[in-house]
Amino acid sequence: MNDLNRVSEDLSHVREALRRSEDRVSPPSVYLLWAVLSFVGLSLFDHDPHVAGMFWAVAGPLGGILSGWLGWRWSRRLGQESSEEGRRHTLHWTAMMVAILATVPLVTTGAIPHPVLGRVILLIIALSYFMAGIYLDRNQIWLGLIVLGCYFGMFFVRQYAWTITGTVLGLSLLFLAWQEGRRGARAA
Repeated sequence: MNDLNRVSEDLSHVREALRRSEDRVSPPSVYLLWAVLSFVGLSLFDHDPHVAGMFWAVAGPLGGILSGWLGWRWSRRLGQESSEEGRRHTLHWTAMMVAILATVPLVTTGAIPHPVLGRVILLIIALSYFMAGIYLDRNQIWLGLIVLGCYFGMFFVRQYAWTITGTVLGLSLLFLAWQEGRRGARAA
């Protein structure tokens, strides 16, 4: 009878791990990290674009590395250690960073004016969130739509457009962190 109980417990553990893996959401800590970085980094564009560029040159890659580590810890805690899933996240977000870096020559060669670069990057971010929502984390579909809305809003709002964008994106990410934190607390 003891063996039967142990098998039943093992199956329950596997079933719970499978259920959690189907959710495919990012850890609340990653949402919190990017909420802070987005608010600070995007708001800087309204005050000192040069400092904002330097901020993102450092915060973007470091935030990506920290996000990967936080995601790894989160998946281990949930018992979902999937190297394939981690690889997908890494490739997706690295591709976004490479696409953003690839926009720099557009400005340095004069193909587009410097103030337009931020909007081009915002479109890349919107597309990246949306695509991540399709195959990595469903929550990010609507996040991509919000960033796209901020992009269009910049055509109508002239003052503090980046601060507004940083605030909207930051609050959206905070909401996701809160939502996923609550869901994680209910599942535990």
